[in-house]
Amino acid sequence: MQHAMKQIAVAAALVCVLVPTLPSFAGDGANALFDLGNRAFLDGRADDAVAHYERVLQDQGAAPELFHNLALARASMGEWGAADLNLERA
Repeated sequence: MQHAMKQIAVAAALVCVLVPTLPSFAGDGANALFDLGNRAFLDGRADDAVAHYERVLQDQGAAPELFHNLALARASMGEWGAADLNLERA
């Protein structure tokens, strides 16, 4: 029961839409990967979205917008623990 409540809480926190862009300090390459991640997510390819977001994280470093979208993608895949962790990082 507690696990189900946590899933509901994470899902409720992620009801927001994808963040459309990274902060202005992000490089063009990071923005392009972030956009690819957003497109993949909206096309129903959350696994591809996660791969793109994680590449941005590796290349560019942390950004709240990145962790938010990564949490949303992980939650859509049912990876509630990873979604919760990324939401906390956001």
